[in-house]
Amino acid sequence: MAGADLEDVTLLARLRSRDQDAFLALYRRHAARLHGFALRMLNSAVDAEETVEDVFMEVWQRAGSYDPRRGPPLAWSFIIARSRIIDRLAKRQRDQRALAWRPEVVKDPHDETWSRLVAGTIRAALDNLPREQREVLDACYYAGLSQSEAAAALGLPLGTVQDARGSRAPSPARRPFTKRGARR
Repeated sequence: MAGADLEDVTLLARLRSRDQDAFLALYRRHAARLHGFALRMLNSAVDAEETVEDVFMEVWQRAGSYDPRRGPPLAWSFIIARSRIIDRLAKRQRDQRALAWRPEVVKDPHDETWSRLVAGTIRAALDNLPREQREVLDACYYAGLSQSEAAAALGLPLGTVQDARGSRAPSPARRPFTKRGARR
């Protein structure tokens, strides 16, 4: 083994006794190379960073299982990285298959019927309003204008706009809802 590899073996031996300085030294020596490898394989900086974190977490937890007769510590770290990369790629494929398989959302015909009924009731109520009041509601609700902006745009006093929008609205606008009980 080369000098750098022997130094890594020593650092791993210190990791067995939970030496944080040894862990930091290993991380500084090899994180960039492992990140480059993971980035090339995963094509995602975020996934590469998470993979390197996973690798070093596993190195920390499994330092006692390292066998120097099987190869240098860096090679062992790359084997762990390769396994984590394969796991991530497999998860990506599972996620893509799951997204592709989603069944079509089936619309409930009752929801659509109810929506049409309510929309028709609202249209009928708006049609029964005086033109000035309809214009105020259009400006405030559909155009998104404030009461002041609607008053200026329509050339009406602010109080008129407030009356048209508020609880003092004439009863033709309320009648369809109170009859069917949709509002109260």
